[in-house]
Amino acid sequence: MKTLQKHFQNYETLKVLDIFSGSGCLGIATAKNLKNSIIDFSDLNENYLKQIKINLKINNIKNYKKVLKSDIFDKIPVKYDLILANPPYVPTSDTLKAPFEDRKAITAGKDGLKLIKPFIAQLKSHLNSNGICIMEYHPNQTSKLKTMLLKHGFNNFEFCKDQYQRFRYVIIKHL
Repeated sequence: MKTLQKHFQNYETLKVLDIFSGSGCLGIATAKNLKNSIIDFSDLNENYLKQIKINLKINNIKNYKKVLKSDIFDKIPVKYDLILANPPYVPTSDTLKAPFEDRKAITAGKDGLKLIKPFIAQLKSHLNSNGICIMEYHPNQTSKLKTMLLKHGFNNFEFCKDQYQRFRYVIIKHL
């Protein structure tokens, strides 16, 4: 969060999208820590959208604008300074490792990239100049993700490790 606070410190208003929101925890944490942020939440699942609204109320979050149903960017016509993305990324063969999770919420085809591919392809048109996207992904997808990012014109990105020292998320900068 400190990196984001520093990067966006001179922004009067920070436009944030929490896409593939699920419960909305990424956007809610951001809303609590970046007071100048206005958050939009997006997911395709109606039940998750209802849960986001409940969680916004429980956490007394006022700096949000919309909770909307969208298939990736289909219903999102605007650009953002910060996009937080936790798409389904688990390869179908790995679903046995998460038996209690909603399979649609975590799995994304044989290689786990079914939703990441169109997301990355559309990302630039939804990210403001000097904007950042932080996306979680499966550790085995790092090299394919790097190829994808380069193909779509992203040259400034950093792969980061989780607490188990596995590559788990990427910070993508749109300069």
